[in-house]
Amino acid sequence: MIDAAEVVTVDGNRRWVSANAEPDLLWALKGGGGNFGVVTTLRLRLVAQPMVYAGAIYWPIGKARELLTAYRDWVATSPPEMGSAVAFIQYPAIAPVPDPVRGVPVVALRICHPGSVEDAKSVILPFHKIAGSILDTTRVMPYREIGGVTMDSPLHLPRIGYSESLREISDSIIDDLPRALQSGSPFLAMELRNGPNGGVARAVSGHEGLGYWSSPFLFFGMSVTTDAAKEQAALEMGCRLNAVLAHARTGTNALTFLLPEHTPADASGMARVAATFQPAHYARLLALKKRYDPAGLLGGDRMIAPFKSDSWPES
Repeated sequence: MIDAAEVVTVDGNRRWVSANAEPDLLWALKGGGGNFGVVTTLRLRLVAQPMVYAGAIYWPIGKARELLTAYRDWVATSPPEMGSAVAFIQYPAIAPVPDPVRGVPVVALRICHPGSVEDAKSVILPFHKIAGSILDTTRVMPYREIGGVTMDSPLHLPRIGYSESLREISDSIIDDLPRALQSGSPFLAMELRNGPNGGVARAVSGHEGLGYWSSPFLFFGMSVTTDAAKEQAALEMGCRLNAVLAHARTGTNALTFLLPEHTPADASGMARVAATFQPAHYARLLALKKRYDPAGLLGGDRMIAPFKSDSWPES
């Protein structure tokens, strides 16, 4: 958790912000992205959690409906300290991807548990009853290695994203979602994650207005391509996902899930950003944006404030 920060604002001033010095700016930095200044120093309050039990269990894509059904029942009573997700993945057919999942569409349960090995294994026991798993990477690991659970590429890749916040995993989602990731799908990865409102965490006081805190589930999909035809296929995939997930949307999202290229293009980037906050929270961020960045120089593809609106004052 951020206790204090050094921030260089667009007026060239270097500010040390904390609970006692410009607390509004510190508040805005916690969830408002890069909209208010360039952070050069952070003072963090750390959590002592050197080791976790984490990893993923993989099955062929044909097990997706069985896994989603089991996950929906399981997540309703899983302990709040258990982080989890169901992922649909097409890893490339290259090393260092392990042989069992290399170049084929798979479905996986991803987990992270901060407690004992015995407790963690007991909690995920129902998934070991799903036959046909092809790879199990769950183990005790230093928390600093948690990024290895997803086996994401360390390279900066051109990506087209899709994201939604969902209130439920319905029967129709269980039936229709697996069809969206078959061999040759334009989306290399999709993840249905247990969200904060699903019991994983509690909102920090004063930041309940970050939209994802009201989300039982978060969904994210990603295509990696620079090919125009494949980009069009990714846009069409986004439309299909919209149809699959429309009935379960909460209307909010997570700011970190928004990519510069997003599909389908049914809303402006600023409208997408606004939807990641509750209205009162966004209104406060907007007021601070006007104070600290009146010309709208910061924020990039996750810009706060409708700069083209008549309500935006002349600078």
